Amino acid sequence: MTDAPISPRTRQSRPLEERMESLETRVAFQEKTIDELNEAITAQWDEMEKLRITIARLSQQVRDVENAMDGPGGAEPPPPHY
Repeated sequence: MTDAPISPRTRQSRPLEERMESLETRVAFQEKTIDELNEAITAQWDEMEKLRITIARLSQQVRDVENAMDGPGGAEPPPPHY
């Protein structure tokens, strides 16, 4: 292998190539991070929707129990000695 002289243009392009490679690496990392965050947000939305459904169902059950207690025979009269 012979040592050919390095032209000034080659010397200038190396730092540019290194900078480009560094930027491409950073962009790839940022894209991966964005994808991971998107997956996490989607999972959280799914979980929140499940929780909303559960809360609505439990709220309805509480209303049903309250209505059953207010209906005929639901509320107990006080004992005779009261």
